[in-house]
Amino acid sequence: MTASVAQYDVIIVGAGPVGLVLALILQAQGHNPLIIERHSARYGLPRAVGIYHQAVEVFNTLGLHDELFKTTITHSGDLMEDFAILEGSEGQCLARIPFTKKLKTGLPESYHLSQPDLEEILEEACRSRGIQVRRSTTVTDVRDETTHVVVSAEDRQGHLELRALFVVGCDGSKSTVRRSAGIRFLTEPGVSSRWLIVDIVPKSPEIMATWKDARVAKQYLNWRRTMTSVPAPPYRRRWEVMLLPDESFAESQKPEFIWPLLAEFGCKPENADIQRTAVYKLEGGWCEKFHKGRILLAGDAAHVAPPFLAQGLNSGLRDATNLSWRLDFALLYPQKNWHGLFQDYSTEQGGTTQRFVKAAIMLEKLFCVTDENAAKQRDAMISNGPLPLPDLGILGSPGMYVADREGDADSKLGAGRHFPEDLIRAGNDQQRLYEMAQWGWLLLFAQHAYSSQELESTLTMQRFREVLKGTYIIVGPEHCEDIGGTIREYMQENSLSAVLIRPDRYVYGGAKSIGGVERLIEDVINYTEST
Repeated sequence: MTASVAQYDVIIVGAGPVGLVLALILQAQGHNPLIIERHSARYGLPRAVGIYHQAVEVFNTLGLHDELFKTTITHSGDLMEDFAILEGSEGQCLARIPFTKKLKTGLPESYHLSQPDLEEILEEACRSRGIQVRRSTTVTDVRDETTHVVVSAEDRQGHLELRALFVVGCDGSKSTVRRSAGIRFLTEPGVSSRWLIVDIVPKSPEIMATWKDARVAKQYLNWRRTMTSVPAPPYRRRWEVMLLPDESFAESQKPEFIWPLLAEFGCKPENADIQRTAVYKLEGGWCEKFHKGRILLAGDAAHVAPPFLAQGLNSGLRDATNLSWRLDFALLYPQKNWHGLFQDYSTEQGGTTQRFVKAAIMLEKLFCVTDENAAKQRDAMISNGPLPLPDLGILGSPGMYVADREGDADSKLGAGRHFPEDLIRAGNDQQRLYEMAQWGWLLLFAQHAYSSQELESTLTMQRFREVLKGTYIIVGPEHCEDIGGTIREYMQENSLSAVLIRPDRYVYGGAKSIGGVERLIEDVINYTEST
């Protein structure tokens, strides 16, 4: 079968945030995705309550900023104090973790959100932009036929088969796509605790302000029972409660079990309602690889982690952006090195995944101590130093960026690190950096390093625009000014005159000369064009 016979460019299995965002990016790149979802309607109750700036950058570039911030996303500082608290067994403060800090650009690092509202806006954006979302359709098998992929499914009319050039499984931790592809899931040992989640809504908004720790995200590390409490938008509070060995899932979701646990906070049936309960056993692990031929995985289909780093949704959205530009290239240049790009996706995201899953499991062991003496030792350890948390702003394993390739030391500065968004002013206009770049490669130049005429005259820059959908911006008061100063500061700190940024906002490499810029671009093009 040839590509022209495939019904779709990409079939995405799963209409959660990860699948919806991936579809929106692919559509913006000019492709024809289909989303298949087994459920007939969206799940209307809360789940994820927080996201980070990288996710918001993606929403901004998709043109959804105003709508999401009107109804769905809230600056964390609007809901809570500046620090999350780790409270020890005796009620003492063990650590204060910055929660509402600003980036160098002045923009917040973290946000709160309502996941049901987010999914509604994302799905409506898909439909309004011509992306088909096919609900009540259950995938039963996925077959890679070398030139295309066949998806077998069941809907209300019976059996059907759909064909696409690529398939992405965004279908959760029990992924049918993963099973069909024969990709092994590697469970990380050491995860054992069981948890109850309770979302509480006050009977009136002002009541919530009277509850204990109303504006504080807090981890209560009591050896008798560990609990977590965090504000959630718009007027809601979430408690996560570790279950003891003799407490069953069924009994723990009953009101007579829940209300006594919340009484010390001033939260009771007279002033609040239980909106949602859920129970689960923590898991941690990742796939041995994130792709096999034309079948790829993203989000919970590829990895799961205990929730202590709040990376569930955030990690899935990183997968979507990291994968989207590789799919774009594979669809535009089917005879080129898309196999290598997908292997790099697996390497990069797999490395990042392993770091945050292992860190989350370490936190579970630390937080879920049930022995009094061991808890005292744990409290002393936390009090004596910061927790060893991973830096998730940098890719976890060498992949497609200069740090893993031959080249001078200058080009490797900052390679593999996420480049934060800044506001750009050009004359009287103001725009976000990645709204200007959209979903192509981006070159940032320091003012006075090169002239526009010099840049436009090179054949390499022409290929940069044509092959990589590249955009370049000269940064400085006479051209485009970075209002937060992030770009100028980055250039100065690393003594660079140019930096090349991938479509997923990670730095590919830097340069100090026009020759260095050309080498960076040629390196990217040569790698992607190799077969």
